[in-house]
Amino acid sequence: ARVAVGSEPRGTIFLNLAWLRTAALALRRLISRGTLARVALAQRLGIPPSAATQRQHGIDCACYYTENLFVRSPVEGHFCFEGRTAFERRERPLLESLSFEARDELLSMLEAEAARRRGIVPAAAARKARVAAEYSPLHPELWTLCERWLHRDFVALVEQARAGELRRPPQLAPGIYTLPVLSELFCRLLTEELAHFGASGLPVGQPNSMNRHGALLDELGLSAGLLDPLLSDWLRPLCAALPPLAAAGGASIDHHKAFVVAYRLGEDESLSMHVDNAEVTLNVNLGGGFEQGELLFYGRTAHPLAHHDWHDGGGVGHGVLHLGAQAHAALPITSGERLNLVIWMRSRARRREAGCPMCGQTDRLL
Repeated sequence: ARVAVGSEPRGTIFLNLAWLRTAALALRRLISRGTLARVALAQRLGIPPSAATQRQHGIDCACYYTENLFVRSPVEGHFCFEGRTAFERRERPLLESLSFEARDELLSMLEAEAARRRGIVPAAAARKARVAAEYSPLHPELWTLCERWLHRDFVALVEQARAGELRRPPQLAPGIYTLPVLSELFCRLLTEELAHFGASGLPVGQPNSMNRHGALLDELGLSAGLLDPLLSDWLRPLCAALPPLAAAGGASIDHHKAFVVAYRLGEDESLSMHVDNAEVTLNVNLGGGFEQGELLFYGRTAHPLAHHDWHDGGGVGHGVLHLGAQAHAALPITSGERLNLVIWMRSRARRREAGCPMCGQTDRLL
């Protein structure tokens, strides 16, 4: 494609857009190689990442390194782990109930997860720089938000919110909304892009401590042009217009952690009950052709108070918008693959006032 600039035939300048994209990619790769070199040097010198760098990679509070460490075996759950000696003292009844082999396995799993977290910032920075330097997108248009990526009913909903005339979407329970969000076209292109990225052989980060399979979208470079404007221009006005979400910080959400999770038989098939490190969470069905895998919401009870079936809930592009503090779980899929886009939406103002959602403290915020 060519764009003509100027009105005189003899003086017309033609800008080859393909050439411009190639030049931009080459510049990005040059910058990324410099980033890789800086990350490697900092690791060699033992320089810890700054608070700003930690926040850039989704770490808002120092509790990330010691609290809510998740293990699946031999005991599934979240634990505080500040070292083997402190854990053995604090969790003596649990450890005494386990066999020697299970006790050693639990401690080894916790030590491995703590080490992964301590190294997560330089590892993520290195992956992101390498992706920027080496990856050639299949659908480069995905890197820029436009309205055709959004479901038309979502566009109408947010326009109502901006005008102060919102007709609230259906609620499964207080603070849990179901709604269309993304167009089927966007979902198809994104799943194709993720498959293309997976085939590239480039390294991919674990989405979070519980989901092992999927992709961190910031590491693909999707934050600046796609996810940041989706948050500021679309999701924040909607959250501000929904009182349960607004009261929990939804009106001031200003940053996010976004990732795609993949559920497959023999890999991650389900997810146990948990809360999110977010003021508000958006969870959107990208498709994949699967059975079961429903969401259960518990609130503050031991029994589910709400249930969301992805097939009855509108299908591809439809999602659930809920309070991050709302305890929830994902039931096992029984066939196929389930892909979901998850955006943890966060508010610095809310955290300065109410504390970190995971530890409740303000003095450990980064």
